[in-house]
Amino acid sequence: MKWKVKELQNASARPDLSKPELSKFRESWRKAIALNDNAGKRIYTVRNLEVVKISYKPDQEPFTWTVRGNRKGATQN
Repeated sequence: MKWKVKELQNASARPDLSKPELSKFRESWRKAIALNDNAGKRIYTVRNLEVVKISYKPDQEPFTWTVRGNRKGATQN
């Protein structure tokens, strides 16, 4: 079914996490989003609850990134 809906082709399920892990997951994504917002490109992602830099091929440009401004639940610094 996933392959029939274009928007779901790259979707993945979030793992079942404990409350502390879920908190870490959300905080890591907040950091990754902030770093990508500052760079204007998709350079960072979250793997194993940690923010990591995406390894692009030498001739590959980073994926596009749209800064959305204020997000629901985002905190102002």
